[in-house]
Amino acid sequence: MISPSLSTDDGLREALTKLSDPATWSANDRVWLQNLTNTLSRVRAAGVAQRSTREFQQFLCENNFVANVGRGNLPLRTALDDDAFREWLAATSMKLLPESTGDRYSFLEGLYEQLQTRLRALLPPNSDTPHFKILRVLAALYPNAMTTVANRASLAALAQAMNAGRNLGPAQQQVWIRQRIDSILGLPADTPGALAVRMIIPWLLYEQNVQAVPAPPPTPEVRRPLPAIQRQPGITAIRDKFPGVLRTLDFVGDGTTGDALMVYLRSLSPELQPDSLNVIIGTLKNQLGVIRQEGDQFFRTALGERLAATGDPNELADWLLTRVLGIDHVIAALRNGGPLPAQDLVAVLRQAHPGWSTDFASDVMLSWLRSFGVIELDSNKHQALTEMGRRWAGMIHWTPEARPAAMVRDHPTDAPVPDKMRPAALIVPVIDDIIAKVQQSGNFEAALIARLHAGLWAHPRRHFAILTGLSGSGKTLLAHSYAKAISGETAPLILSVPPGWHDPGALLGYKNPLLENSYTSTPFLDYLINASRDSERPCVVVLDEMNLSHPEQYMAPLLSAMETGKAIHLHSDDEISSKIPREVPYPSNLVLIGTVNMDETTHGLSDKVLDRAFVTEFWKVDLDDYRNWERATLSPEQSRRVRQLLDQLMAVLSPARLHFGWRVVDDVLDYLEQAATMKEHLPFDRALDDVIGAKILPKLRGENTTRVCNALEGCRSALTAFGLVQSGEKVAELLIDLTANGTARFWR
Repeated sequence: MISPSLSTDDGLREALTKLSDPATWSANDRVWLQNLTNTLSRVRAAGVAQRSTREFQQFLCENNFVANVGRGNLPLRTALDDDAFREWLAATSMKLLPESTGDRYSFLEGLYEQLQTRLRALLPPNSDTPHFKILRVLAALYPNAMTTVANRASLAALAQAMNAGRNLGPAQQQVWIRQRIDSILGLPADTPGALAVRMIIPWLLYEQNVQAVPAPPPTPEVRRPLPAIQRQPGITAIRDKFPGVLRTLDFVGDGTTGDALMVYLRSLSPELQPDSLNVIIGTLKNQLGVIRQEGDQFFRTALGERLAATGDPNELADWLLTRVLGIDHVIAALRNGGPLPAQDLVAVLRQAHPGWSTDFASDVMLSWLRSFGVIELDSNKHQALTEMGRRWAGMIHWTPEARPAAMVRDHPTDAPVPDKMRPAALIVPVIDDIIAKVQQSGNFEAALIARLHAGLWAHPRRHFAILTGLSGSGKTLLAHSYAKAISGETAPLILSVPPGWHDPGALLGYKNPLLENSYTSTPFLDYLINASRDSERPCVVVLDEMNLSHPEQYMAPLLSAMETGKAIHLHSDDEISSKIPREVPYPSNLVLIGTVNMDETTHGLSDKVLDRAFVTEFWKVDLDDYRNWERATLSPEQSRRVRQLLDQLMAVLSPARLHFGWRVVDDVLDYLEQAATMKEHLPFDRALDDVIGAKILPKLRGENTTRVCNALEGCRSALTAFGLVQSGEKVAELLIDLTANGTARFWR
């Protein structure tokens, strides 16, 4: 049966006659009618106070029954939590709808744009603009002028079928469609039930007369593919792909400056450098053809205007099939051979682009086609054409042509992607500035800082250092301070390694076995990907106490990549690759600093780790460098006494490596300072004896060797000389154990 034409009054009247009586609607549509009627009744009864509540606006934005949520599933929590936004929307929603069609155009399109602007400011960065929900909200508030067709592509298709002008915005299209229908059926009664019927009719018109009508057969004569050598070699991987294109077109609007466009793109991808942002602009101009440049101004092309109005990727079909090399190859291969594994399609693309040296550009091309809705995974995990893809396949009346291998040198070999963009020069601060910043944090010799710096940057890619030595001597503080000194605006990533990291998933994430097509990322993986895209600045990761687990196990892919320069493989799942890349190039600006302690709770470091790292060991602790000897609550005599005791203990324990670090000195003074507030219970000498026994003696242990014997003897003598009876007796016990058992330790 041929559907009537909606572009003529007679055809529209015929179509409306079949739909105007709700008794003839399906059961589901009648349930929808009742729910929508209830929605309109609730909105009409609500005053400004009720409309400003979060509960009402949650209902208005999420559950108003104007249309099924469908693709409009963007959460608006942050906006609904904002009191100022809710008050503005409540007050604005009380404004009366103008009477004339022209005034309604201006009023509703202005409100539509205001909602976009306010929501963009309140939603999380890089969120899509919730066009679908905005139209649903406006329909619930102004049922006299709106429809239930909230999907912009469906709305534009219905407006075009009804012969509306092409330059109308979404809210204006709604007004135009309602005015045209009302002109045929007359104005509805001003009741929620009658208005709900009139709002639903446009959707039924679309469903039965536009959506259900097959697209007209293609006309091959007007679709002439460019020769392969003249086509764009690929499409750059930009953030969010097709939704990202739509967001950018929304921003460009009626025109914007180049500087403003750069600022906008940087807000979406702050990790990218200006060269990379320019490549994205080139993608929109040359590879997709949706924007054009006039001097320093950017405007939407005719194609961009249509795409912005409809949000429909079908608008791009002609352009992509005839101007981007490889799109037609993939679609024709799936048309002719049925669903295929992704690797087969990668091979097809590599044949079309004989200069492509990796699979990355091919993966990007496939992810774009998934983003457009042209291909999808079937039940066998093969790539298959969607209904849209089959329509695109019907447009290809030619045999796809490959780029001649002889011409490869004259043209790009890989589709430009952010990971392949030309890196900016790596900027590392000069050593004097680094030393000055690090020494503000702790007592570190300039030579030690310079040694760490030289070891990290001696190799062009392998920037990996391990700090080892005395516990409490400042290894972690040095790592943190150095990381901050060279990172600039890029904050370092600090990870405390726990016991139990047995595989690379702890750092690089893993494919979630419980959720299909899901990859669980990690802070390290996110940082690694950002580092690979921001080559201008050092990106530092500190692995604190890295040998509580086996580094050669959880760092295996990193150790291999930093040695070979090859990319780090993450997964082979076709559906995941559009969100988490299959592989990440090892960033030459990545700096790894690990701290280790060597005791019974840790693991030794294998040669695989040591061969790739620069090990910096430091045991020397010079108490003369300590900055906090004078504590306000200790008398000068008490401070002098503590310093002399610690100096003597350091001198006798250091040869056996039983001495202590800065942390212990801090703890001793902190304890004595606290004890001074209760000196009637803890006199100074008793407190000093207690804290030495608590903070220094527990680390005393060793075999019956001359060094250990001399260290313990010297320690006992010093403690006895300072009158610390309790601590002196404990060391005397250790000496007895050393002689009797050949070994001694504080913990028996």
